[in-house]
Amino acid sequence: MGYPYYPPPNPYGQPYGAQNPMMAMMACNQPVGLGGQQQIIPVNYPINLQYVVQQIQMFLMGQGFQVFPIVSQNMAVIQAQHTSLLGTLTDQNKAYTIRICQGPGFVMIETGIANLLQDLLVAAGTFLITDELLHSKLAELAGGAIDIYGIYKEYAQEQQLMNMIMMIISSAPPAYQQPYGQLPYGQPYPPYGQPYQQSYPTQQPSTQVMRQPITQNTQQQKQINKIRCWNCGYENDEDARFCINCGASLLPIKCPKCNHINPPGSKYCGNCGYNLQQLTQQKQ
Repeated sequence: MGYPYYPPPNPYGQPYGAQNPMMAMMACNQPVGLGGQQQIIPVNYPINLQYVVQQIQMFLMGQGFQVFPIVSQNMAVIQAQHTSLLGTLTDQNKAYTIRICQGPGFVMIETGIANLLQDLLVAAGTFLITDELLHSKLAELAGGAIDIYGIYKEYAQEQQLMNMIMMIISSAPPAYQQPYGQLPYGQPYPPYGQPYQQSYPTQQPSTQVMRQPITQNTQQQKQINKIRCWNCGYENDEDARFCINCGASLLPIKCPKCNHINPPGSKYCGNCGYNLQQLTQQKQ
């Protein structure tokens, strides 16, 4: 199957930390002890971890979190802190942590609490972090704060988040599916000096040059004009008020205490921590 998958050479030079592919693959089969949930998701090909991390990061930021992602070859660690909780915790280095590890034919998800990987966050901006280093460092700083995890998993809406991660991984594009020098979603560029072959009738050169960007922009607009349901992941029309698949409300929730606009389905206000579930109970 070609596992484990390794990306192209690091443009910055040698990886940061020792590289041992076998140990990195074995590490995916074992949790590091974050103290939260664990889930194994089968996959048919190496997925693009960068894509998965970006989707999770957007969700957590929508819940009011400050997010710190680190991605290595086959592993990603996403750490998040909520500003409204930092003042109430005894150790402000603690962060809600999601570990995503890609093995042969599966992806393992683990959640919980760990100290911020501050040294790796700095190194990630310059070096390619190896799987083994990321795994060992996370195992060293994991766990030890079950009470904090209970608070954070409510703010992160963890069950909803886990369902979303499973859907994202199941539909994620392959890792580095297109070699350098190809169009993002079209045909490869022709060799230098060879005219580009169009699938439609030949017209003036200026028209030929402009048509492809217009077509791509139209496709992008169609993709943008969709809104994903926070409850089931179904893609609805942008102007939909309720999900046509599960009936969940797609409208933003305004906090009655501080007037902060929260994403649909939020249980707590991302600005002041107000329990937004009271609004739903009052309406019922």
